[in-house]
Amino acid sequence: MLIPLPLTVDRLQRLIKKVDKRIIMVELIDFFEKAGWEDRRSVTFRLIIRDEHKTLTKEEVDLLWSNVVAVMKKEGATIR
Repeated sequence: MLIPLPLTVDRLQRLIKKVDKRIIMVELIDFFEKAGWEDRRSVTFRLIIRDEHKTLTKEEVDLLWSNVVAVMKKEGATIR
């Protein structure tokens, strides 16, 4: 995702984890800045999602991911 420069990776990780208690880990995988992106940077995260009581359905994971995307967009992120 592309994020505004003032938005920190730490803040993003905390925001993503707050979306759902089943998100147990948010790990930064890649970080990239390019000269043409004066006010943005690209970041890639790995999320580990787990429910201790059942296997999550595709629909549940899709809904969880939609909620993560909505939170990121509120912070000015663009999903690529």
